[in-house]
Amino acid sequence: MRVAVHTPLPPERSGIADYSFELFEELRHHLDLVAVVRDDLVGTVRAPEGVEIAGLSAVEAGAVDCDVYQMGNNPKYHRFFFQRALERPGLLVLHDPSLADFHAEMCRSADSGVFRYEIAHDNPGLQPADPLPLVDIGPGERDLDRLEVFLARRIVEANVRTLVHSSAIAGAMRARYPGCDVATIQLPAPVVALPERPAPRLHGEGVFGVFGGIHSSK
Repeated sequence: MRVAVHTPLPPERSGIADYSFELFEELRHHLDLVAVVRDDLVGTVRAPEGVEIAGLSAVEAGAVDCDVYQMGNNPKYHRFFFQRALERPGLLVLHDPSLADFHAEMCRSADSGVFRYEIAHDNPGLQPADPLPLVDIGPGERDLDRLEVFLARRIVEANVRTLVHSSAIAGAMRARYPGCDVATIQLPAPVVALPERPAPRLHGEGVFGVFGGIHSSK
């Protein structure tokens, strides 16, 4: 089976780029893979041996059995395949619970009329003239409530199935987008072996690294 995975790849500074690279290391043994990237990044990005890298314009409709879209909230890394994900149904892997920041940048700002109408399309309970739903994120700080503003309706409804990383978000999306196939897939976390003589630690036995954007909605 030939599968086209639309995704950023290292050395792009994206957690999804690293995730896709690790995923390819296993999937290459089971599938004929082509990693689809921005046309100008062919020859710059890296993929495991045996995984073809192709620019978006080089992968024609019908040339693959399935399109997979590794979708995140940052337009810098995901804008290049967004229109294709609306036009060629496939498997959508939605790494962020909300695409509000993606759409805000695409619409120039969260105050633009286009962004407000997109909110109304996504959530019919919110009209363009309504105040934006906000949530407290710290002392005296409020921000857009991304659990009220998913802004994922267009891309979820356009694809055959959507995978998210949280059962709670999967349930919320099924309720928001009835009739859509939304399922949960957990993110793997490799365990890194400690050196023989680790340096002293200040806070107990465990050290955790967090890579990528961490927002209150996550």
